[in-house]
Amino acid sequence: MNFHSHKIQNKSIPKIVKKYVVCFGVIIVLIGCSSIRLAQEAPFDNPPSSLTEIDLIGSWVTEYLGWGTDKIVLGSNGKYKQTFIDPSYENGEYIFESQWNDWWIEVLPDGRQHLHLENGKYFLAGVAFSEKITHGIVLPCRENDSSCEENPRTITWPLYDWIGKEYIETPSELILNIRVDSSGELILLHLWTSSDRGWAIFGGEIEIFRRVSLP
Repeated sequence: MNFHSHKIQNKSIPKIVKKYVVCFGVIIVLIGCSSIRLAQEAPFDNPPSSLTEIDLIGSWVTEYLGWGTDKIVLGSNGKYKQTFIDPSYENGEYIFESQWNDWWIEVLPDGRQHLHLENGKYFLAGVAFSEKITHGIVLPCRENDSSCEENPRTITWPLYDWIGKEYIETPSELILNIRVDSSGELILLHLWTSSDRGWAIFGGEIEIFRRVSLP
């Protein structure tokens, strides 16, 4: 009797629900495979020593799963614009659009190169964390410390360059690693929130800006 009831219950599951479950499983597998492939390539290769600003001109985009799209347009005049849109932030839409600010390339002694974006925002960990990096973390005041309440103390939150293995304070800029993937394409990589972030490229493509258009 119970077995018969169980069979009937299974038949009552809508086909569309079964279809969504299967599709969701396929998506998870694809994300996992993408992460494994990227982890095998990480930390990718240094860009060519002949790289100049002209080689980076264009629009670069990354999709943060669940919390928005980040777009960086690098202009030929040394100026850039960043646009971040989170359509579901706190039951509304969050939009950040920068002015046309300066950008430049820093060449490091070991051949690595950093892209510096003046006044750029770090959105890989979400909007709230971006504010902590920009404005610092407010320390709690001691009891009866009126001066602290009027002028709260803050500390900076440095980001971790997992390729160079060093912490970098970035309160007034966004710094990205310039790398080359296995197909020979230039990519821009985010720094991490900490050194124990875990497996390289754990989140797959969300840590990578890829160029979507040329000037």
